[in-house]
Amino acid sequence: MKKSLCTSGFKDWPIEKVLEWASPLGIDGVELWMGHIERFQEEQGPLDKLAGTLRKYGFAVPVISGYTTFSGGFSGEKDLKQDYKSMNRLLDVARQLKCPLIRSFVGHVSSRRASPEQWGQIMSDMKNVMKMADQYEVNIAVEVHYDTFIDNTESVLLLLEQVDHPRLKLVFDGANLNVERIDQMEALPALYPLVEHVHIKNYNWDHENWYKSKPVLSSPATLITGFSLRNSRHGITAVTCHWNISERRKRRILKAPLRSGINSILKGMRSPFIRKVSSIYFCHGSVYRKIPVQYGTSDH
Repeated sequence: MKKSLCTSGFKDWPIEKVLEWASPLGIDGVELWMGHIERFQEEQGPLDKLAGTLRKYGFAVPVISGYTTFSGGFSGEKDLKQDYKSMNRLLDVARQLKCPLIRSFVGHVSSRRASPEQWGQIMSDMKNVMKMADQYEVNIAVEVHYDTFIDNTESVLLLLEQVDHPRLKLVFDGANLNVERIDQMEALPALYPLVEHVHIKNYNWDHENWYKSKPVLSSPATLITGFSLRNSRHGITAVTCHWNISERRKRRILKAPLRSGINSILKGMRSPFIRKVSSIYFCHGSVYRKIPVQYGTSDH
């Protein structure tokens, strides 16, 4: 099992600064936000320079995070064409950076609001996307997310069954199931064989006013961590930061827990998911506490 940091939590930092900061953390790679890649190219030029910087720090790139939805055709053909253009760009970047996986969303409305015609269209579009993936020999991982076509276990299984392509994978972000009040640990067994990558967040979830849910900032530190859900060649998990805090505080919060705590966390995994997610771990001072996942929330 490997660990990585998702750079989307550092959107205000240049990617070079993120990589330098992450270098002593003992992680295996970085999940690159596409915005960081685009900014690097605007300011630094070709991606072989970025690839060299990644090699210098010994970082792999398990995933590139894109924001395609392939539902633009519901509101205008131009938007759908833009998604195809964006995916082509993502696949090209992935080849250059030797990244095996692109993250995408599916649709922009909840599955319960999607009409049969919309489902049919997006299935057709996803099959086209998978043809593109074959050309580039890069996998596509759709993320479980609220307000998309795959916001519950049934819709995820339906999508992957109907598209039926070996390059179509799943990013399991259990916190995104909170909006539908789905227990992520109950959803996990059914989705286990499909998952290539996982995110875990430290949200203290407000089920009555979910848009008010906020990341938990414990004192002195909260560990936000993720675990790989597949014991596969490319299985790398992402640590995703969702904070709006000062740079100094971010350094103090993240550095010590990630360096000293992840190995302890991994040793604490329980059956039947010994190589999978069983808990969210929060760090309070020097003591690590294992918090069973209940809708991705904790009072700690």
